[in-house]
Amino acid sequence: MRQSVRNLLLFTVTACPMGRSMKTVVQEVVNQMERMEYKLVYADVQEEITNQYGVTHNPTLVFLDEQERECYRVEGFKETQKIIDIIQHIDSGELTATHNIQNALVRQERYTVYLFKGNKPVPVEMTYTNKTAVVAPRITAIRQLLAAKKEGLENPFPPNSELLEIDFADHKATIKIQVHSSGSSMAVEKMQIAVLYTLGHFGIQKVNLQFIRTL
Repeated sequence: MRQSVRNLLLFTVTACPMGRSMKTVVQEVVNQMERMEYKLVYADVQEEITNQYGVTHNPTLVFLDEQERECYRVEGFKETQKIIDIIQHIDSGELTATHNIQNALVRQERYTVYLFKGNKPVPVEMTYTNKTAVVAPRITAIRQLLAAKKEGLENPFPPNSELLEIDFADHKATIKIQVHSSGSSMAVEKMQIAVLYTLGHFGIQKVNLQFIRTL
């Protein structure tokens, strides 16, 4: 039975640059095609639906028909016209779903982040419980750093700091962080060092931190 695409499900990870790019693509597709809708799903927050569709890669775009049945899926970044072409091939019956959904296994991921003892960065091992098959190690490492606590060590980031966006270019990371701070000063230099050391395991050699302050 031939299926027609009516809905799109975009799975990504919060703060992911490729996910943001794919969101722009999907919005362009929806604007150009009639009766088309889309929903954005963050795999690191909405584990249940991520596992329901057996998503393993970030980003993943799932094409659904009017009955919410999967017609097809693509992984990674695709340009707008490519997505439109895929939809047309699905509607004509040239493409059909081939993905076999498997149960995701809860896994323990380990990260090394850096806190401070005085002015010296100290490595701290962190464990993250990933309830999906989607892995985003650099983003997860930063989140683990922001939340890290260990007696006798200083985390230079204020409590409840939140990663908003991140971009990678060559060996540089540009990171936007929301910080909850009522004071006028922050330990910005220590923050830079902590992030640089933490991401150094992934080949990052330079970081640019940008802050959004809230009270």
